[in-house]
Amino acid sequence: MASLALKLTDAGLAAVQGAAGSDKVVLSHLGLTATPFDYAPTLTVLPGEFKRIDVTSGLAAAANITHLTAYDYSADVWSATGLGLFMSDGVLFAIYTGADVILSKAALAFALLAFDISFGSDVAANIEYGNALFTNPPATTEMRGVVELATLAEAKAGLDELRALTAAAAKASLLDWLGFTPLDAAAYTAADVLAKLLTVDGAASGLDADLLDGYHGSAYDRIVERSLIENGGYEVYASGKKVTWGKVNIPQDTYVTFNLPVAHTEWVNPSLAVSTAGGITDVQDNTGITGIVGAPPTGIRLWNADNRTITVWIRTIGV
Repeated sequence: MASLALKLTDAGLAAVQGAAGSDKVVLSHLGLTATPFDYAPTLTVLPGEFKRIDVTSGLAAAANITHLTAYDYSADVWSATGLGLFMSDGVLFAIYTGADVILSKAALAFALLAFDISFGSDVAANIEYGNALFTNPPATTEMRGVVELATLAEAKAGLDELRALTAAAAKASLLDWLGFTPLDAAAYTAADVLAKLLTVDGAASGLDADLLDGYHGSAYDRIVERSLIENGGYEVYASGKKVTWGKVNIPQDTYVTFNLPVAHTEWVNPSLAVSTAGGITDVQDNTGITGIVGAPPTGIRLWNADNRTITVWIRTIGV
């Protein structure tokens, strides 16, 4: 229910204007009427008043809003369209009047009247009820109290200053404000992500997830076996290519066989590097390959016709 806007009587206005320090206006009774009437600040009685109830408690909820609690334990049946607040000395303090029923009570029920009353000026601080306990004031940024939860539409609108948000409404509102729709985590397993990537992958896609520097993996020959042995070593590639290297010493006028450190199946292509000494330029002319040993190849036969022992470094590529 929205706050009821009461209007002060002249006597009520004078009382709150004169209130100072601990000498505040004490509201003690609530009068009820079912008779519509025209408001006048000079009123001293509530027109058509049919019942007066003790005010149980109340407190200031805001500068111009007071929260009031009253009980009617009688078996009376009534409906009220207006009300009046009376001070502890019986003087009429403020009035509300209207054509519609604002409060009602059945015979088998007792009435708990807890509502907020707003005034046209900031006078709530100058009013007290004698008992601030057992009240249910509206919640504000400065006061604990009762608060209405915003609907999803009210939360998304983001304009209501009185209603509070639940966690669900806050989340939905935030996503709505950002224009963001959460993804279904169940639809984004590793397999789903891969399937989605494949739909956009390909040449000129900017992704090319299965390429390296624009080339497929088949364009690269990777090493599948490698070994270092005495005076040499070898590497075997996924394509079947084999690379070997080693060093042999060949005495004067002698043949030596360089045994391939890994088995070949078809062919081998050797290259040599021969040691030289300063001033000696004919040693390479006196050293060379006499042939390939074995079929499939198992070694390279080398010769030395120089007048000294020489060292030959050999490298081969084959399959």
